[in-house]
Amino acid sequence: QSKGHVVLPESLLRQVRVFHSLAGPIVQEIREVVAWQVEMSVPWSFFDVAIGAQVPRGTGAIWRGNLYKCADGSSHPHWASWVPIGRQLNFHCPQYFGSLHFQ
Repeated sequence: QSKGHVVLPESLLRQVRVFHSLAGPIVQEIREVVAWQVEMSVPWSFFDVAIGAQVPRGTGAIWRGNLYKCADGSSHPHWASWVPIGRQLNFHCPQYFGSLHFQ
């Protein structure tokens, strides 16, 4: 169960690692087609603090969620998501979340 808006301590936020294939920050929009990748490493403690309880983890754990990309302010506005979100542009509807299975 989510506790609503939670301000996480800076010490915990610094533990999140982001790896990407584009050098950044990107100051000017790249208008050509470009392939890129991004991955994150988030410690379990981050979720424990944000949710207020220990999250299921390890082999056999199942989470529900979605991954999405928004480009509202670009010259070619677009949105993409891992799992379809229905007709309304809203990425926060649990009924459209997919299952993430930990192995």
